[in-house]
Amino acid sequence: MLNSMKGNALFKISSSNLLFEERSIEEAIKHNVALKNKRITNHYRVLFFAMYKHSPQLALKLFTIAHRTMVWFRDQAFPVRK
Repeated sequence: MLNSMKGNALFKISSSNLLFEERSIEEAIKHNVALKNKRITNHYRVLFFAMYKHSPQLALKLFTIAHRTMVWFRDQAFPVRK
């Protein structure tokens, strides 16, 4: 899907090197969950940018620690088996 002028320009530049076919918007919506459902607001993103506006370094530190902690817990709960 071409959603912007930049995307359209990039497509025109690279289209000679791509295999593509035009499809209907109905087909795209049918097979793409992101086009079907309303986007859900991530409250952590809103909080991060509110904090970042006042103290960028503190926001980055806190959210980096929070992210690493969540990843650690996820990895402990759902270890990847090879």
